[in-house]
Amino acid sequence: MQNIDRVEHCVSLPDDAPEQVRRMCGLEADSELRILFFGGPGDVVGTFNRWAEGHQDPRTPVIAYSSMFYTLSRKLRAKGLILTESDIAPDTPADDFEFIYTPRKHGGGRIGYRIDEYNFCRTGRDRVKQLNPHVIIIGGDAPNALVRTLPDSARVILTVHNAFWPMGQQPTDFRGQRQLARKRQAFRRVDAAVCTSHECAQQLEVLGVRRETCFVEMPQILSQFAPDTPRAQDREARRLVFLGRVEPEKGVFDLVSAFDRLAEDAPDVTLSIAGVGSASADLERMVAASPFKDRITLHGLLGAEQVHALLAQSDLLICPTQDFEGLALVVIEAAIHNVPSVTSSIVPARDLFPEGSVEFPARDVEALTECLRSVVLDRDRYREMTGALPALTERFLDRSQSWGSMMYKALTV
Repeated sequence: MQNIDRVEHCVSLPDDAPEQVRRMCGLEADSELRILFFGGPGDVVGTFNRWAEGHQDPRTPVIAYSSMFYTLSRKLRAKGLILTESDIAPDTPADDFEFIYTPRKHGGGRIGYRIDEYNFCRTGRDRVKQLNPHVIIIGGDAPNALVRTLPDSARVILTVHNAFWPMGQQPTDFRGQRQLARKRQAFRRVDAAVCTSHECAQQLEVLGVRRETCFVEMPQILSQFAPDTPRAQDREARRLVFLGRVEPEKGVFDLVSAFDRLAEDAPDVTLSIAGVGSASADLERMVAASPFKDRITLHGLLGAEQVHALLAQSDLLICPTQDFEGLALVVIEAAIHNVPSVTSSIVPARDLFPEGSVEFPARDVEALTECLRSVVLDRDRYREMTGALPALTERFLDRSQSWGSMMYKALTV
């Protein structure tokens, strides 16, 4: 049986993929193909070191985008050019990959931010001019000034991991409309895109990128984190869990408030909170003041294996975020363990799990409380949700729907 976690299996391509991509770039079949990848702030070199040894990066429960880029580039017999924000070199260099240090600082204050973004744009343009790539893969959060000046000689593919505005809240004020206009102008240079959700793809269409050139990828769970045996379908929603950064915009304080109200009606319900952030101390104080503090557990920061161990012992995930979300990966991680979700209206989970999640209006504690009650106190509804999840989660172990596989489609559209 094929090991779907092997690096060569995380991207699914047709046999003639190298020739097809070169044809789209106007190259001969045996010509050198140079693909430039803006690697972002992640540890792309550390992931490469593991990939070069034939292993996926175990630090995250989903296959890393950079790992899939390395596989895609090698399968296309291309020269992979990675712009990295770290000046660390790979342990074992490879002839078909080159890592180029391209710092992107994040200065404090409006002036410091603008200076750092200007310097990054200038350095990025210099790198592109020097390397002369045939394909440029760049994040949707890249500065407009950089995207709109990318050379016409290269195919530009966006990789979009976050929404541009909260779902259902497209800006209508003057300032917001002006920002959208600038983004539209920059995205005229975009040939295609790979998005982490249908919501992101729909927003890209609003920003002028043709919908038929936007491909939606499915985050790919490492099979080691998928349970060997299915969860019992007759359990009840008694162990609630929150996973994420402890920040006000993540809605964790709303969740504790809602839990206090729910706990009065459900004496055996507990809440686990895993994560850290700038508001950790405030959260600790809030929990200490709760009349149900003995039923709330703060786990702190957990590694990938610990996260999945906690999910395997949980019944209901709550994702009450109040800020932009491209796709909350934790909703997928929970679904793999047959754990349904309660999410805010900003989280685009309904597209993926229409029967396995319920939604409440963001920033509304009363609505969150009632939503929790409707699931926790209604055994039949909860079991309908858990019963729907198994058929909906197979795609997150289907490597033909991975980011790398969708990137090939974007390259050849």
